[in-house]
Amino acid sequence: MSITSSDGKQNFSNTEAQIYLDQSNRIAVTFPYNEQTIRELKRIPGHKWHPDLKRWSFPNDKGTLENLIKVFDSKKIEVDSALLPKDRNSIAEEVIGELKKELKLRNLPREILIS
Repeated sequence: MSITSSDGKQNFSNTEAQIYLDQSNRIAVTFPYNEQTIRELKRIPGHKWHPDLKRWSFPNDKGTLENLIKVFDSKKIEVDSALLPKDRNSIAEEVIGELKKELKLRNLPREILIS
């Protein structure tokens, strides 16, 4: 399996499947028609086929991306970077930002984060 990260733009090339976030924040998957792949995708909870868009979508929750990667185990796939885990610094910055918002809502001093 080969996973290539993309920036969310659907301009995929040289891959057998594309996994990305759609406008409704679901994980979307496109690939050439394959009955075995479809059978495996139908085992993933919350699957939905969009005939007008010719793609599958799945809930964007814990474990779904891992299940999709297992389905496409031997294929070259492209995964939207928005779905990939963030590094520790990004996560820490996000958490600190949320804490600051919460402190502001509660009218608590920001210095409380330092202690």
